[in-house]
Amino acid sequence: MTMILCVDPDRVLDESAAGAAGATELRAAFDEAKATYDKMRQSAKQSPGPAQKALLDELGAYEAASLQKIEARREELRRDLMTKAKQVIEEVRQARGAKYVLDARVVFACPTDDDITAAVIEKLDAG
Repeated sequence: MTMILCVDPDRVLDESAAGAAGATELRAAFDEAKATYDKMRQSAKQSPGPAQKALLDELGAYEAASLQKIEARREELRRDLMTKAKQVIEEVRQARGAKYVLDARVVFACPTDDDITAAVIEKLDAG
């Protein structure tokens, strides 16, 4: 009989120490960008006519650039963590003698004994 395991990548991203650290980093970047945005917006509101239009255009460009930068960093953090997680998943798969590991998000049912998510998170956090 072929052994099949499952892992939940969302939980790995959300519950691992590296995932939590990444979320904290992204939240700080967002908060910093929002504070700058709010200051720029307030300045634009207080400016007259044409100057206000120019500042609002600048504000729109800043918002788009900030969101793009944060999204790029999020993808980088996610990619790095999932690269490490794949290595750990492979180690757990081999140790358990399984042939396959499926994404738990696309499996209708996965017995608790076959869900290796907690083991993957534990190994990732251990370094």
